[in-house]
Order: sequence, then C-alpha cells, then structure tokens
Amino acid sequence: MVIRSAWDYSRRIEEFLAWCAFVGPGDPLPELRGEVVVKPNVSAGARDTGRFGPATHGEALALIERIRASGRVAIVQAYLADVDRGGETALREFAEGVLAEVAERFGTPLYARVDVAHDDEGVPVLMELEAIEPCLYLDLVPGAAERFARAVLTS
Repeated sequence: MVIRSAWDYSRRIEEFLAWCAFVGPGDPLPELRGEVVVKPNVSAGARDTGRFGPATHGEALALIERIRASGRVAIVQAYLADVDRGGETALREFAEGVLAEVAERFGTPLYARVDVAHDDEGVPVLMELEAIEPCLYLDLVPGAAERFARAVLTS
C-alpha cells in the first residue's frame, strides 16, 4: 500500500493509529534549555506548535501537558536559528546517512523525506524524518514521478 496523501491524519488520529503502529519514546522529557520548539508527534500545519525562550519555558511545559492530555506525544527540539534564515532543507549526503540509520533499525523505506537545518556551527542536523508525507516534490526533478512509480511497482 502507498499513501498518496495523509494531510488529514491529524484530524482522524484513531483511524490512522489503527492502520499503523508508533513506537513512542520511553525516555523522560529533557530539561528545557535555551530556545526550544515544542510540537506534537502527530500534527499538520504547525498546529499545537510553539517556539519558547528561557523566559517562557513554563508555557512550553504547559503546551507539552496539553499535547499529552490529548493522547499525543510531545516532541521537544532545540530551536535552530538556521530555520529562520534558510528553512528546512534536504541535503543529499546527510539525508543518506539518516536513511542508512533508519534502514539499519527498521528496514529500508520505499520513500521518505529528510528535513535538515544547520546548527550554530553550520553542521547539518535532522529536523524531521517524514516517512508518511504527501509532498515528495516529485515535480521538481524531471522523471522523479516515473521513478517513484517504478519503485512502488517493484516493491
């Protein structure tokens, strides 16, 4: 099965979770330091997402509790200023390393999108791994849609 569009999954979470299984982190939440971004693990369109500095860590913790109270898992990321400057980008070499790690742990995915930003030293860091993503930007590279269709047919 190939998911063509999953943008409504955040509004139909029970149906979505019945279709797949998530492995939630069992680790305690990290101590909040500096600027952070808090978001749910299941969301779209930046819903229930916020950026918080040290003075507003209490608000960040409140958002984490609201996310958890709704039955979701909160993700806490260090805020990277590069997102303001360049957004999240896909860098091929770094992305291939991330996908190699995923393949080692879970098997090789048919498709995924790796979103990357740079830390303060310019080193690429993983922002998100989108394994269920409706936008693979197939229109940006000639022949990409055809190669994707062939990969689906041969998988």
